[in-house]
Amino acid sequence: MPVPTRPGAPARPGAPARPGAPARPAAPRVNALLAAAQKAADQKPIERLPKPNCGDSLSQPNRYLVRMTDITFFTAREGNSIYCKFLGKIVASTNGYTNEVIFPPAQEKRPDNYKAPQPNGAGVTLHFYDTTADKHGYNMQDMLNLMCSIFPIDRQDMPSLFAHLLKYAEFVDDAYKATVEEAFTDACKQFEVFPEDYDTTPVSRDQFRLDCSQHPVFIQAYIAPYGKKSAKVGQLTCRWSYAPTDTAQFPGFDYDTYLADAQMDTSADADGAADAEDNETGF
Repeated sequence: MPVPTRPGAPARPGAPARPGAPARPAAPRVNALLAAAQKAADQKPIERLPKPNCGDSLSQPNRYLVRMTDITFFTAREGNSIYCKFLGKIVASTNGYTNEVIFPPAQEKRPDNYKAPQPNGAGVTLHFYDTTADKHGYNMQDMLNLMCSIFPIDRQDMPSLFAHLLKYAEFVDDAYKATVEEAFTDACKQFEVFPEDYDTTPVSRDQFRLDCSQHPVFIQAYIAPYGKKSAKVGQLTCRWSYAPTDTAQFPGFDYDTYLADAQMDTSADADGAADAEDNETGF
């Protein structure tokens, strides 16, 4: 039963209302581009080396001698791709570029590498591909052509090919190394040779560059039409062919002077190579 109030007394106030909980602030909107830029800023800078520039045609190509500076296999960040890269440094070049090639009317974009050759000393990417997505075998063919140009390897000598890879390539976190080791073992069985007869002991990066300096790769770079199987048939694209050293294509090139300079340059390359271009995809 309610307690009566005295006549004339003010009404007793009711209990104060409880204040409501403060509204939560809205979560800040995340800008995807800003987040990507901040993530990139926290990572080690990388250098993406260009491919060799191309001349007008196979009969008028840009020609290069390139000393190898890096052969590396490494795994992409997401872990489902293994990349292979071959990097080099230009030591001589001749110009086959005139800027006078007429492109087909249907071609929307001029090839990025149709330009005058890069200067001596410039770094170039000779080969870069995903070993897990080589659908047509062309990338493996390029790797074989490069290996046979850098080292005295016969194209059919598979044990020697894989032995040289094990000796001279760098396998980051052992990426792809087991695959190459298995290929080497199987090749030795198939060719009926003994694995012990091949030197597969990995060399230092300094020794790698010293050994590779003896055989700079001869490159012809030119534009040529896509083939019949391509959706861009008839349009022009850049192509590169690799072959063993051919100093006759470079009048005035002094091989002995080059070799002495390359050997002196080896230590500087070894110091800088770890900081130069981890890969071309930012992995």
